[in-house]
Amino acid sequence: MRRPLVLCPLAVEAAAFARFGKTRVEQIGGGAAAVERAFLRLRGENCPSFVLLFGLAGALDPSFATGAAFVIGSVHSASLPHAPTLHAPLLNSRCLPTPPTARIIECPAPVATVSEKAALAAATNGQLVDMESYTFATCASQLGIPWAIVRAVSDSAREALPCEVLSFIDGQGNTRVLRVLSALVRRPQLLPQLLALHHASKHALREGAFLADAICCAQEVEP
Repeated sequence: MRRPLVLCPLAVEAAAFARFGKTRVEQIGGGAAAVERAFLRLRGENCPSFVLLFGLAGALDPSFATGAAFVIGSVHSASLPHAPTLHAPLLNSRCLPTPPTARIIECPAPVATVSEKAALAAATNGQLVDMESYTFATCASQLGIPWAIVRAVSDSAREALPCEVLSFIDGQGNTRVLRVLSALVRRPQLLPQLLALHHASKHALREGAFLADAICCAQEVEP
């Protein structure tokens, strides 16, 4: 019987969901190409009844605090400005409170600095940013799979990500531990920033995992 499936770009996201959620989860790696490869596998007998993208995102809206989790209501692509905005399909909401929603922008590269976030928000009216949502929504829609996206805020609009962080994740979404240690040796003052980011991400993923799993459970197809 077909069941819901959760896709997570990063290992830390998949681990957080597996800890708190009950739905089947797969780690797919970060970026649009990884999403496309994942959907090539979700055909025929592997096609789920419902698919949800779960993970972290950066905030573009200054009112969005770190640790907050949102259901994505609409998705747009920064690299395809003339492409249509995609709106999330209506979901079965039994036993679900009304969750907060947000508009998200997919970018081909991480948006790390405060000025970059402000410029993207002004250009797109987006509230969150990631690297996968538009491609995910497009692929799911093309296959006719009901979908949802839950993103949890790891860094606010007023916070810059340390430049080293962008190289800490490999193509499969795993943390490059040796690179983290090497960066800390070269720049010890990076440690407080990484600890703060880790703490914020851990709290955000916990909140997001409960929300994502509740949505998946509500979409379960009865035998």
